[in-house]
Amino acid sequence: MEKNLKEKTFFNLLWRFAERILAQGVTLLVTIVLARILMPEDYATVALVSVFVNICNIFVTQSFGNALIQKKDADDLDFSTVFFINIAMTGIIYIAIFAFAPLIANFYKMPILSPLLRVMALRIPCAAINSVQNAYVSRQLKFKKYFFATLTGTLVSAVVGISMALLGFGAWALVLQYLTNTFIDTVFLWFTVKWRPKLMFSFKRAGFLFSYGGKLLVSSLLEDASVEIKSAVIGKVYTSADLAFYTKGKQFPQIINTNINESISSVLFPVLSKAQDDVALLKKYMSRVIKTSAFIIFPIQFGLIAVAPQFVSAILSEKWMGCVPYLRIMCIAFLSTPIFTANQQIMKAMRKSGLVLAISFIRSIGGIALAFITLPLGVKAIAWSATAISLAATIFSEIVTGKLINYGFFAQLKDLIPTVLLSLSMTAIVMLVGLLQLNQFLVLILQVLVGAIFYIAVARITKMESYFYIFNFVKEKLKIGGKR
Repeated sequence: MEKNLKEKTFFNLLWRFAERILAQGVTLLVTIVLARILMPEDYATVALVSVFVNICNIFVTQSFGNALIQKKDADDLDFSTVFFINIAMTGIIYIAIFAFAPLIANFYKMPILSPLLRVMALRIPCAAINSVQNAYVSRQLKFKKYFFATLTGTLVSAVVGISMALLGFGAWALVLQYLTNTFIDTVFLWFTVKWRPKLMFSFKRAGFLFSYGGKLLVSSLLEDASVEIKSAVIGKVYTSADLAFYTKGKQFPQIINTNINESISSVLFPVLSKAQDDVALLKKYMSRVIKTSAFIIFPIQFGLIAVAPQFVSAILSEKWMGCVPYLRIMCIAFLSTPIFTANQQIMKAMRKSGLVLAISFIRSIGGIALAFITLPLGVKAIAWSATAISLAATIFSEIVTGKLINYGFFAQLKDLIPTVLLSLSMTAIVMLVGLLQLNQFLVLILQVLVGAIFYIAVARITKMESYFYIFNFVKEKLKIGGKR
């Protein structure tokens, strides 16, 4: 069983990483192009719209999908039941958004918010349609399908977004870019995934799935609400420029973290669910994921802290220099996220959704409370509060995991220390390179090259276990894949 799971985990991670890297590589380029064309105020407007759409979107993406993946004997009746529940919820949610959009626009004294919100909210029906398809793909470990769906949507939406920005549509360019991406992803998955909803429904199955998924829904609502509330408050209390710099500063470390983190967790959860009764195997997988994800994510986040001024100046342009401090703070905030997520995957796989809810509740309420406490101190203080609560929640989740599989805070810290020390050393070297009085773009290239060479060379020379595990495992599996 373990060998089979390792095979499936690797090849699905390979497809998931390929999808994320290619899609987000395109997205990153588009983001840079749009940032140079559009003004910070356009991003602030869309950030406010996204607050409401993202929170509502949780109802159809997080309520039952994980329950379908986790349930061992999920069948067509379960999938069809969830599909029709999602469609019903979508109708109610969209009507509510459509009705309240003018009130939200009046609250922020921004009339454009009303039409933008009504159009942006069309992403929610798309999410309702493909959320069950996503659960089916995850359950069957067929992540290759994500690769083509995501890449197609990203490329087409990139053309739409850039074209509209060049034509002077401002915030509308961002909204329609996001909407196009979601729509194409949905259509592509619909025609490539074999599963189709059947005319069947079971209240009993719905109740069973909700007993698990409902807790995860509340957990996701709490976590996302605590994040989105910060943007909503900053947009109301401070200037649109403050919100734009905060949002843009958070965007890049979030892109890095989300894509690597989601790639790992989307594959890890269904794999762990298949091994939910084998505590020793769960502990082994958990240790491996912690060390591997940290070895990949930590140097990128620490490196972004080091190159932040050069990156913003050379890539985004001088008009975005105000986001540099937020970019650095949010890099620190997102460092612990993959560790937190991995610990939550263990709880979910072991059907401890109540623990997930409890930790999310503490994290969310604490995050909201700290945000309001630091509100008078400025936007930077709000950003630092997110860092503090993220670290505290991660430590708490590690303690809980220690009780479940005997792999807690100190054991995880021991596994992370080598990567943290190497990443900090690399950061110091990269910041020294940043002192060179050269063209900012050239300095940025030198920083990236020096940092990457230093990190890999030291990892190899010191015989870091994580480096050789990744290197040898990829080498071995690519040979196997090439023979197939």
